[in-house]
Amino acid sequence: MLRPLVVLMTIGVLSFMFLVVNPSLAALGDIGYQFAAPDELNPRGLAVDDSGLLYSSGVVVLGDIVSPMLFVIDTIGGTTRGSFIIDYVENTIDEVQPRGCAWVAGDVWIVDSGSVPRLLCIDPSDGSLVSSFHVDGRMIGLAYDGENLVCLKSRSGGGTLIWYGLDGTERSRADLPSVVGQTELVQGFGLAADGKDLFVSATCGRSDSIVFIRKSDGSIDPGFVVPGSDLYELAFDGLYLWALDYQTKMLLRIDVGRAGESGTVAVQITNGSENAEGCTLPNATVTITDSAGVKTSLESDHLGRVCFRTVSAGDNVGLAVTKPGYVGHTFSPFAVSVGSMNVFECSLVPEDDMIMPCDSSFDEQWALFDPTRAADVNAPAAWRIERGDSSSVIVAIVSTGIDLNHPDLRDSLWINPGETDADGIDNDHNGYVDDVFGWSFTKDGKGGSGVFDEDGLGTAVAGIVAASANNSASLFTDQEGSPFNVAGLSWGASIMALKFDGSRQAMWEAVRYAVDMGAKVVLIPVGFDAKSAQIEDAVNYAATHDVVVVSGTGDSGGVSGYPASFDGVLAVGATDRSGQLAPYSNMGDSEQGRKVDVVAPGGAGGPGDEDGILTTLPTYECALSADGYALGYDYLHGTACAAAFAAGACALLRSHFPDE
Repeated sequence: MLRPLVVLMTIGVLSFMFLVVNPSLAALGDIGYQFAAPDELNPRGLAVDDSGLLYSSGVVVLGDIVSPMLFVIDTIGGTTRGSFIIDYVENTIDEVQPRGCAWVAGDVWIVDSGSVPRLLCIDPSDGSLVSSFHVDGRMIGLAYDGENLVCLKSRSGGGTLIWYGLDGTERSRADLPSVVGQTELVQGFGLAADGKDLFVSATCGRSDSIVFIRKSDGSIDPGFVVPGSDLYELAFDGLYLWALDYQTKMLLRIDVGRAGESGTVAVQITNGSENAEGCTLPNATVTITDSAGVKTSLESDHLGRVCFRTVSAGDNVGLAVTKPGYVGHTFSPFAVSVGSMNVFECSLVPEDDMIMPCDSSFDEQWALFDPTRAADVNAPAAWRIERGDSSSVIVAIVSTGIDLNHPDLRDSLWINPGETDADGIDNDHNGYVDDVFGWSFTKDGKGGSGVFDEDGLGTAVAGIVAASANNSASLFTDQEGSPFNVAGLSWGASIMALKFDGSRQAMWEAVRYAVDMGAKVVLIPVGFDAKSAQIEDAVNYAATHDVVVVSGTGDSGGVSGYPASFDGVLAVGATDRSGQLAPYSNMGDSEQGRKVDVVAPGGAGGPGDEDGILTTLPTYECALSADGYALGYDYLHGTACAAAFAAGACALLRSHFPDE
């Protein structure tokens, strides 16, 4: 069963403040930016998940009522995404006293330092208790090293580390030193794990904290002192260390020497004085200065995006933003506060972590993201959570084939691991010779180059599903000489090329091949008007093997065709750029057993019409180019396009929940 990507209860908005740091090379321990914890939360613990969400445990005091709580917080902007009461007591006189947190494979573990010390495992989607076990004494800090939970049992002069398996079995323990370098520890408080190495925070004076590293071999790296702080708990996101300052109730992002990866760097600028979701700052001039003092200036597009491709490892960039009506500001790699109303936010992230892809034509892909929110699928919101997984999700496209050499598709192609290209041998013994990228279910019946698209539709829907994102290479340019690049909805998924000749027999064979070769989603963009027992058998075969079949309802303005109208098939109608049902989109008819399950962007218009869906087309002459469509990229419309968006969404869900 598939379920929504995010299930959170939103209960308010965080107040937040940003600090500006010097744009020179960041030093170890520099605070990049910070924001306040929720006013009502007295925070104790901290964890961070794989998508950039922080989890802070603590207590909320409302009058005479004290409630243990878990808050879910976005690291970009600091907004609260949800919260839950942690009320899992073992008797009527006990109460949960939450301390440290750790993120473990989709769950949040929390230290309960109450009268019966425990570790609690909580499902962050609904706040339910998954499991718990007792521990040896009251713990404060908590981390997960990829194998075991590590607890910090604090004491004067340091503390004791205790390793527990997820089943509650104690694995080992070790004392922390009382002196690190020349610094005498007062008391240990926080933990975070970088693999088997542990970041440890401890007080080392009246108003100072130290963060040091206990390595897997037991040795100590002296780390750094954070003056004027009381760091209570830590979390590590793989790039930055997050810390909770108990006295100020601030969440701090600290540089620990992991920043500065090579590759493309993107900037998203937002005017936070309005609704932060979708309120961008277009046409701002953004100047980036690298550590060598080299400056580059670009103007943000209508989505507030600027992409710099000159940042290399070791660079720490400073940014300056100017826009008519605003004062120019220089700020750290994440954000700057301008008075009390205008907040410019930007995220500088490695290429693989981009939320907004830097493909040159992405701002023309209104169906993926449109600031007006008229008819888009708001893809960036999904991309914060999932972008597709080529190792687990294959989308089989039963259509006219695919241009295997297209620059936006060649890296997304499924490759049969059991087959060797062009050796004339059925290496994997599945009955198909050289089926490296799929198979051509035509009278020629072959793999390899046999799946090349002579029509154009298969290549078009393949681009909507899984065109590569953030790739700068392109063979094509627009009238101004800028390269064309688009992004697919599930750009991390793999696409299997299944060409068929339009017959029911060929479609039946193609669907069964897709299922047998491991596809998780089967896209049939165009079907038939009449019902067919043979096609129904194919989709039933897919359903019994937990494979999702997606099909367009048709473009005649009549009733839905087949296989869309079969039970178990996701039937997709089309909307236009205004978000209205497209006039050509076939509709359901219960008396005839025809149906429409969902609608998705299908666009309108012919070649070059921006009300259509911009996507990939064959890079050579084909049937669509003979009808006036451009080579490489152009705008199409139809329920086939809408079905491709639905298939891409299914691929994202399958990637995020591979076992469901």
